[in-house]
Amino acid sequence: MSNLLLSAILTLLCLSSIFGRTFYTALSDADSVYIRALDYYDESEDSSTIIEITYPKIHGLLNKTVEEKINSFLEEEFFKSIEWFDEFVAMLDSFPTLEYERGMFFSFETGFDIKLVNEKLLSLALNHYEFTGGAHGNFYAMGYTFDLNTGDLLTLDKIIRQGSLPAITKICEQRILEMFEAESLSDAGMFEDYIDLTTDQDFFLLSDALVFQFDPYEIAPYSMGNIEVVIPFDEIKDHLLIDLNK
Repeated sequence: MSNLLLSAILTLLCLSSIFGRTFYTALSDADSVYIRALDYYDESEDSSTIIEITYPKIHGLLNKTVEEKINSFLEEEFFKSIEWFDEFVAMLDSFPTLEYERGMFFSFETGFDIKLVNEKLLSLALNHYEFTGGAHGNFYAMGYTFDLNTGDLLTLDKIIRQGSLPAITKICEQRILEMFEAESLSDAGMFEDYIDLTTDQDFFLLSDALVFQFDPYEIAPYSMGNIEVVIPFDEIKDHLLIDLNK
């Protein structure tokens, strides 16, 4: 093994020990940005219920005020399930004689996926699963897209032009028909023959596309899972308020 290769491996090991798991690195002229994955864990006294949270923390922005703004927002969002966990454990403890609950294992699990990070934007998805009894667990996803210059959370109305939502809705519906090779949305398995997109619709960004994500029961049965509709920027460029191709 060459000295150069050995040196590179040792450097990576050192960085790993210092920074933990790093999900993504983006280099620009001004910033060297990386997102660190941090972990939170707790369990009930009898270990029947656990909570596991892996949450992101952004590092490397020159503007530390913006960096703290984003990190504080994300920590608050990801830690919401701690309250749900505490309430559930308290509920179980208040009914100690419920034989249905005893011997079962319950969980609250939250993680994330980085979808896009560059010198202007950070887009990620929170993924949450919980099992609190019943036939199956429940899960949902939530997209967050930030302007790295201001730290502002970008909602859909900050990305698409006013009055463009009906046109983008039609594109979304057409994409679903193509995904499931169906003639109508009901034939595709959706609850209705139309999609009702609003400005608070959940989404995230890829490097070349806007992605709408629909949780189980939102537009289709649980069995169809989380539905992601990918719409390339090139198809909606006339409807965008900002240039997302760079």
